[in-house]
Amino acid sequence: MKQEIITKLEALLQSEDVHTVAAQIKTIQSEYEEAFAKEMEKAKQEFIDGGGKANEFIYKRSAEDEKLIFLFGKFSRMQKTQKEKKGNEQDENYKIKMSIIRDIGDLSKLEVNISGAIKKLHELQSKFKETGNVPAAKHKEVLGEYNKVVDAFYFGLNLYKASQEVDLKKNFEAKTELLEKMKKLLDSENVKDVERTIKVFRGEWEGIGAVPQEKWLALKDEFKALNDKINQKIQEFYGQQKETLGQNLESKKKLVEKARTLIVMWPKTEKEWEQKTKALLEIQNEYKEAGRTDQKAGDEVWKEFREVCDGFFEKKKEFFEQAKGKYDEAKQKKQKLIEEASELKDNTDWQRTGEKLMNLQQQWKKLPNAHPKDEHRLYESFRAQCNHFFEAKRVQFVSQNAALEQNVQAKETIIQNINAYVLCADVQENTKALKEFTKQWQESGPAPNSERKRLNDAFYNKLEEFYAAIAGNEEEKQLIKFRLKIERFEQAQDGFDLLRKENDYIKKQLNDIQHQVNTFENNMGNFKSSSKTKSPLMIEMENKIAAEKAKVDEWKRKQKLVKETMDKLAKPQNTVN
Repeated sequence: MKQEIITKLEALLQSEDVHTVAAQIKTIQSEYEEAFAKEMEKAKQEFIDGGGKANEFIYKRSAEDEKLIFLFGKFSRMQKTQKEKKGNEQDENYKIKMSIIRDIGDLSKLEVNISGAIKKLHELQSKFKETGNVPAAKHKEVLGEYNKVVDAFYFGLNLYKASQEVDLKKNFEAKTELLEKMKKLLDSENVKDVERTIKVFRGEWEGIGAVPQEKWLALKDEFKALNDKINQKIQEFYGQQKETLGQNLESKKKLVEKARTLIVMWPKTEKEWEQKTKALLEIQNEYKEAGRTDQKAGDEVWKEFREVCDGFFEKKKEFFEQAKGKYDEAKQKKQKLIEEASELKDNTDWQRTGEKLMNLQQQWKKLPNAHPKDEHRLYESFRAQCNHFFEAKRVQFVSQNAALEQNVQAKETIIQNINAYVLCADVQENTKALKEFTKQWQESGPAPNSERKRLNDAFYNKLEEFYAAIAGNEEEKQLIKFRLKIERFEQAQDGFDLLRKENDYIKKQLNDIQHQVNTFENNMGNFKSSSKTKSPLMIEMENKIAAEKAKVDEWKRKQKLVKETMDKLAKPQNTVN
């Protein structure tokens, strides 16, 4: 059988394009590896049945196996070589297209011979489209740069609108023609060819520019409908092929879970070990008879199954190799935990010490029992150390909770007072009163986490309502609203996190605005180089730049307020729930 596979492989590897036979070779490889695994497992079982140990088993490959490994390696190297060749071609295409883009960019600077420039543009566009694919990672970059310089060309020569109408019509015709080609794919019997072709068509669709707006919606819907039908055709094909493999895979996954369930609790006696060994060997036989699966998924589930089985037999080996000492080892570890707990029991750093003690408790739970004569005594001693600390903590927080409750009463009083307050005609008097309410609120101390949001919402919602009523204009109203939001964050349980998110949002706004300013300024540079006088468009652009820079100043003021508040909360104090 192996010699037949070798002969078949050698014949397939004579192909000039290894990708055309890749599927056949991978199928042969999967079948061979499955047969080899069964052959090795059978030999391993025979070795164990003959008295050998599983971890001492060594299976030597035959000369035919080595030959096959060499051929599969050769296949991989051929694939890699062809892939590298394709990559080099795409890199060269990238250089060519970027050169074309630079040439188109140079055309946008021409001020004479417009018709010649347009003709040259069309020649460069044709050359660009005729040039092959670029690396996938650079496709979006190239397409973006290409569209950018083409748009700049038409804009600079004041012919963009007229040229766009021509391009829209051509693009509509090109996309309509592409839809007709897609329709033909629905009738094709070669599904793999359909799968390969539709990828090319999708790329072409994205590469074709815009179409008339009134025709775009219908065109887009037709493309989506055809694309969905073709995808369904491909999925149905692979679905039928993978159904059987998928069923086998599910059967094997169930056997893995069955094995895991079997050994979820390790046996404690020799008799229990032997009973579970027999049951696991039966599961292994079921696994061998479960049939083929997809290679990658099958390898993963086999790895899981093998780990479960190997773990069981390693644990069994340890059990039978261990004799005495496990009780003493557990006793020593638990005594060490008792000593650590005793050192912590009088520490008044309640949060960190509590976490350390709970960690010790988790460690205790994970340790095996010591000898029955020691286990109860050890546990009572450990529990006494922990109880000593947690009782002291409870007494401390009873006192602290009383103080926090007084703060809650004070805040309730402030809320009642601000709800009862009536605005007068004097804006300054109103502002002074509202600031006094804010001062009282901030001086009233922290509230328990469980009450904090309710109290803050009640106070700040009313405060925002009053400030909105007395604000002079919309800009002032928005600034007051922002300041109140930051104050509310400062008083919130998760205030530091809220402020950090707000700061991140402001950073993004500043970056976006700066990017827009840079774009406007670059465009202004192009206008200035082509005209000595200010056009209405240049004046409009200058106004836009000034407006965007004003926004930058406004966002920076907000950012300063956020950072100052974050500094105040840089080391937040723990509160009691």
